[in-house]
Amino acid sequence: MSYPISILTTSQIQDLTTTSIRTVSSSEINSLSSDQIQAFTTTQLKAMTSVQLTGFNSTTLQSLTTNQIQGLSTSQVSQLSTTNLSNLTSAEVQALTTDQIRALTSVQLVGLNSTTLQAITTAQVQALTTTQVSLMSASNLNNLTTAEVQALTTDQIKVL
Repeated sequence: MSYPISILTTSQIQDLTTTSIRTVSSSEINSLSSDQIQAFTTTQLKAMTSVQLTGFNSTTLQSLTTNQIQGLSTSQVSQLSTTNLSNLTSAEVQALTTDQIRALTSVQLVGLNSTTLQAITTAQVQALTTTQVSLMSASNLNNLTTAEVQALTTDQIKVL
């Protein structure tokens, strides 16, 4: 893109092709206002590379809508850093689909901070695979809320 994306209106951002979106650096995306970030369609977000997504700063991540979060592919979610995940708001964490939760790697799960872990819904806890649960650290498990612990399935408890 030969011009800075920050000069575009929200309508113009929505008109960008997925090919154009792939050429925008994460630093350019990080310079956008919340309204401009929220103008990205889920198709545009899905077209973003892992380098773009992992380069998002906390302000950019927290500007995403819950629909945008839900629109990320499982592959994109699995490539987010623990810092990226920890920068999500509680509403964004709760917006993650069960498929996105299952896509989290052991490194991502172990690296989640207490705020992020406590934002997970009971349905998301139940969506964790037994492999994911078995790899959680004692610190992770201690940071779960009472409701989250109570939501663990029989199979999940067996692997603790």
